[in-house]
Amino acid sequence: MARGVPENRIILFGQSLGTGVAVQMATEFHPGGAMLLAPYLSIPKAAQTLYPFLPATLLVLDRFDSEKKIGSVHAPLLIVNGALDDVVPPSHGLKLYSLANEPKEFHSFPDRGHNDVFDPFIPLSLDWLNRVCPENKAPVSQLR
Repeated sequence: MARGVPENRIILFGQSLGTGVAVQMATEFHPGGAMLLAPYLSIPKAAQTLYPFLPATLLVLDRFDSEKKIGSVHAPLLIVNGALDDVVPPSHGLKLYSLANEPKEFHSFPDRGHNDVFDPFIPLSLDWLNRVCPENKAPVSQLR
């Protein structure tokens, strides 16, 4: 935006920890879309899942509460996770999807986890961009 790019020509992307930042940015600006890969509901909830024996919800300072903020996002949304994710529970992405505004899409790759979901995400995200955000599609001549 500082370089004169209109907000609606920007597609936000966040993976894992970065999904909280992407959701926050989508509430502050008006992007052309947002893609969340392996998203969590909030840092405290994700931490409590990973460390059930600690009072993680009390120890975490940065909350990145996407669960509370996702309803304020009014941009096309793509949420993707791996069904075998052992870092962020796949249920977090599905819950965010249920709370999000339209247009939205959710995909879960049954044979992928947290760290190996990016490869199948690439063609899915490119297809989504072409379908949902066609005004952001760059001409082939600009991709070289």
